[in-house]
Amino acid sequence: MTDNLFILDRDSSESLQLQIRRQFVAAILGGTLPSGAAVPSSRKLATQLGVSRITVTQAYQALIDDGFLSSKERSRISVSDRLTLPLEEHRTKEDKNTPEPIRANKSQFANKTYTQSSTKY
Repeated sequence: MTDNLFILDRDSSESLQLQIRRQFVAAILGGTLPSGAAVPSSRKLATQLGVSRITVTQAYQALIDDGFLSSKERSRISVSDRLTLPLEEHRTKEDKNTPEPIRANKSQFANKTYTQSSTKY
């Protein structure tokens, strides 16, 4: 599952932990890791990536704190099923065919004078 998911750049100024976190977030939001999917143990992922276990453990903890992963006592860590995706992800096929509402640019109205109508209804 994660064999080709993570590519770490050891020459990057970004820490290995942060690289792991960013790649997990991208995989979750991109749908590669669906809600409820189990992630490898910290020991297994650390071995696969050739990093220390504490690096993976800290990355997992940060992802749990951010709500991307969930952990139950004495259970595996998995992708959170409470993750709130951006609005675009929740739109149905029918909604995607509906055009977005037109948003007015306030500069269009900047030099106009508007008066209250005296018409009674």
